[in-house]
Amino acid sequence: MPSFGAMSAITAAVVGVVLNLAIWFGLRGRLMCPLPSLSLPSLVLTLLAAIAIFRLKMSVISTLLASAALGVGWTVFVS
Repeated sequence: MPSFGAMSAITAAVVGVVLNLAIWFGLRGRLMCPLPSLSLPSLVLTLLAAIAIFRLKMSVISTLLASAALGVGWTVFVS
């Protein structure tokens, strides 16, 4: 059975790789998609989801479901 120190090191390495990839693709997507092409409803939905998760401590599943419902509602009734 591996020690907890080894498991922590492996977990830290995996988190580092995922973070590195997120930053890489985020910057690459940002450079390919300039600011004026941002969608205001998607930006508002992203901010609401972040507030729901970090401030209101809602679960990821309930936030995902609510975001999906709001996105579908926006597409059906507004667009």
